[in-house]
Amino acid sequence: MMTLPMQGIPLSDEYSDTQKACAKKIDLNSQKVLIEQQLKASFTESELNKLTDFYSKKETQKVLDFGREQFMQHNGIQLKQAMVEPSEEEMQAVANFTETPLGKKYNQFLVAHDNGSANQQVTNFLMQELKKCGFSEK
Repeated sequence: MMTLPMQGIPLSDEYSDTQKACAKKIDLNSQKVLIEQQLKASFTESELNKLTDFYSKKETQKVLDFGREQFMQHNGIQLKQAMVEPSEEEMQAVANFTETPLGKKYNQFLVAHDNGSANQQVTNFLMQELKKCGFSEK
């Protein structure tokens, strides 16, 4: 089962243990299948391998985790403490990748078709699931 990677994001004590446990159990399998279908239709196998390699790197994950934390805070989810901000080098590594032809193609994939985009679909799904756990938007 693919779950929302919230284990490293310390939620505020204002949330109940039940809310925290609920959030950690959000099942993203339905979204995973949708995204995988869209990825396979949009990228070659070689491109997918390069994307997997890049997004598997520790510094990339740190930047993504920080971005996830920012997303949560922006949507009214209080955290116990802020995560460690990625270093300039870590941020630059991600920025450099996003400027490559593959990085640009992947970014276009994420934001394509406005509300029909893969990124927006997952965001909408997550917000619905978090509301079910008792979290509310700002």
